[in-house]
Amino acid sequence: MSLASRNFTLDSIAHRPLPQDMFYHTAGAFQMGCMEMIQGLINKRFKKHVKITITSGYRSAEVNSATPGAANNSNHIWGLDDGFKLKTANDFVVDGSQVDPLEVYNYLKEVLGGESELIYYPKDHHFHYSPSQAKDAFIQQ
Repeated sequence: MSLASRNFTLDSIAHRPLPQDMFYHTAGAFQMGCMEMIQGLINKRFKKHVKITITSGYRSAEVNSATPGAANNSNHIWGLDDGFKLKTANDFVVDGSQVDPLEVYNYLKEVLGGESELIYYPKDHHFHYSPSQAKDAFIQQ
């Protein structure tokens, strides 16, 4: 599975300044687990290994503010809120030469239901997935 890109490293997931080590490791493992689940769902649906590349995970507030189009309250600036609810987000790209990314979107939308936020950007086959946000999936033009 491709889990990193030019702008994103696995260290970005693993090293967070969370309040306690337990939360720090749990949050990173949760984020990686979410992407492993997405990879597994896609592979199962298409009956082959489909390359996905994570393009963004955790962003510091400084990096987020310098990211074009990033919301000030982005789930990429994750951690634990006051109720100890984990907020996280991952962006990824599906290899369009292997499968139709729109089919991937429709499948993930069906499987994930309204339990998470799933946004598909068809211009560049980019997906945004935030398991901590229960929202409708949609396509962003």
